[in-house]
Amino acid sequence: MLFKHKHLLEELRENGRHATAEIISMQTEGGGNSMRASRAPDDDLTTTWTDCRMDLRVFPPGESPFEATVHTRLHTFKWKGDKVPVWYDPGNRHRVVVDYEEDAATRTRAVNDAELSLHRNDLRPGLVWTPVGHAVLPLEAIAKPGKGRLKHTGKLAALLTGPAQTALAYLRDNASELMPHISADWLVRNDVHLDQPYGSAPAELDTDSVTGAGLAVAVAIASLMAAQSPGRGTVVTGALTPGGELAPVSHVTEKILAADRVQAGRIIVPEGNRSHWQDHPTIKVLKTKVVFVGSIGEALRALS
Repeated sequence: MLFKHKHLLEELRENGRHATAEIISMQTEGGGNSMRASRAPDDDLTTTWTDCRMDLRVFPPGESPFEATVHTRLHTFKWKGDKVPVWYDPGNRHRVVVDYEEDAATRTRAVNDAELSLHRNDLRPGLVWTPVGHAVLPLEAIAKPGKGRLKHTGKLAALLTGPAQTALAYLRDNASELMPHISADWLVRNDVHLDQPYGSAPAELDTDSVTGAGLAVAVAIASLMAAQSPGRGTVVTGALTPGGELAPVSHVTEKILAADRVQAGRIIVPEGNRSHWQDHPTIKVLKTKVVFVGSIGEALRALS
């Protein structure tokens, strides 16, 4: 069944139309799990499944609802009245398929967002929040005795290796000016370990999508060194140059709106993005304060 289902799903994604369907009734026909289920992370829903028969009421955008019966595979538990994403053939409404991959991804995002929201007010030194795409993710810097090396755990931190090296090098060379009360050899005596402590990184995350997180790394390390939290409800974004200046980030509107969606009190943004935002129509209803800065030094002063 899976082969036929996947083949139809790929065909209708290409040539069909997307809609939401309500489950009228359903009957389980089987299920199973893959060999990787025992070692998969908790948020990976694709390792177990249920095969079932469903009677659906499909609601096409701008068209009259219709009913259809499908045999499908699902990675999430469903009940009568629940909604599922579907694709259908507008020329033959008997050809309907449940998009089980989209359904699993939606559920994973919801679980991930719920976990992140529980920790939004964590005030540990070294923990900072940064917008990546449509999400606002936590990044944490932890110190361990060492020789000034940079280490990482997880997908987000791994992709940030380049910006993190730039941030670490600048802080090492300028720590006495930026934080005169901190021992000058702090970054020589300690290794810095970067990690995403909560939630999971989006599947589509790549090197290009984290180029604007260089400032977040710098703030996380500086916060750790000073043993001082960046503050409740603070989000930071900015691409970092070797000289400590902040370069504009791409998709700044998306990042600011992401911060507003999670009810951040303020977001630190590069000065170079001011012109991209100051005339945006949502600026009048935005609850998050946008603070523009031109350098790491300005960002740290804004956060102090």
